Amino acid sequence: MGDVLTRGNACLAAVTAVALLSGACVPRIDSHAPAEPLALTYDASGGGWAHLSQPGWFSCDVPGRPSSAMTDDRAPAGVFSFKKIVLQTQTARFGINLVEFANPADVSDARSGVLEQYAKKDAASGLRVTARNAIDVDGFHGDEIATEAAPGSSTNGAPYPVVSRLRVLVQGNRFYIVQCTSPAEHVADCERFFVSFHLETDRTPSGR
Repeated sequence: MGDVLTRGNACLAAVTAVALLSGACVPRIDSHAPAEPLALTYDASGGGWAHLSQPGWFSCDVPGRPSSAMTDDRAPAGVFSFKKIVLQTQTARFGINLVEFANPADVSDARSGVLEQYAKKDAASGLRVTARNAIDVDGFHGDEIATEAAPGSSTNGAPYPVVSRLRVLVQGNRFYIVQCTSPAEHVADCERFFVSFHLETDRTPSGR
């Protein structure tokens, strides 16, 4: 019994970032993200923009070459792996996270968790929500939240407003987070990014 308690206490004490990401003390959710490399084709018209795609998943326009990596995150049911794609330019930060869950309930949990976490982050950091809407991308259900951080606030040390748009998309058992953050005067790049984003499968669109 003492050994069991000792091991249990050690496990609880080890639920740090390292233990959590390793899945040592929490269950691992059955999920999948594409290991195949991203496809990038630069726009012949110049300007540094390129057409980015994860074959069979999505495509969009981005102003440069993004990086990608497999990352772990936690949902209410446990730990899951997703593909994280990031591009940082002088005027904006672009991000796409994607994962496919085996269990539809995990998709719903992930969506709810992101929206709740974003709302808490917003309330705690002093960001101002400027819009929150239900959206559709290629017939698939989604949510969009837009925020603004005032100059000199706890989340924005710059002398100008910084705006962010986050989209959460559900496509069957696939789950996407698409986000762009930039100074208010450079939102055109984010707009092009969002307008160009399309889902690349023949799956049945989700209902409301």
